[in-house]
Amino acid sequence: MPETIEIDCWGQVAGESDNYRVKPPVAVETDAPANEGGVLILYRRYFNECPCAVQRDVIETALGRVTIKTQVAYGDWNDRAAGLTYVPLTPTLTVTRQEITASNQSFNATHGVAISGATIAASLTYGTVADNATFSFYGTSSIDGVELSDVGVLSGTVSTAGTYTAQVAIIAPHAKQKVITITLVVS
Repeated sequence: MPETIEIDCWGQVAGESDNYRVKPPVAVETDAPANEGGVLILYRRYFNECPCAVQRDVIETALGRVTIKTQVAYGDWNDRAAGLTYVPLTPTLTVTRQEITASNQSFNATHGVAISGATIAASLTYGTVADNATFSFYGTSSIDGVELSDVGVLSGTVSTAGTYTAQVAIIAPHAKQKVITITLVVS
């Protein structure tokens, strides 16, 4: 079931950041103003992660008077121009938390031979796992000689045949941690 969280208009999560509701951070990305039917549109975000809070300035000139409306949305930065729903700038937004999709997985290996091609599969609601998530053993791993990189790749050599299990924690910005079990069958 999707969970909702509260973020401020810069993308900081309530209760998960010491900077929540304080001076806004510096923008990490700002688009050059785009002219859309005589209206200038400017997009910016404050954290280099996805999903993010996207601020949009709508700059209109009518009868010699310039009006600037700042709006905010939450979602994938790549959807900023067409795929997000903007609301007037408010201190906070209630949004759906990013979700990590992953399930228990099994890998095969040969004892005494280096593990090759064993990568834990996971996906995110927004963005890609490789850019935004980290993987680590959850607690102590029972697989001696095997390491797990922060991008989910298993490496090392198991010296004895058998079936080994370990729990893996997957962590991504704006997402609830996901713990899965991996099984390594060593022949």
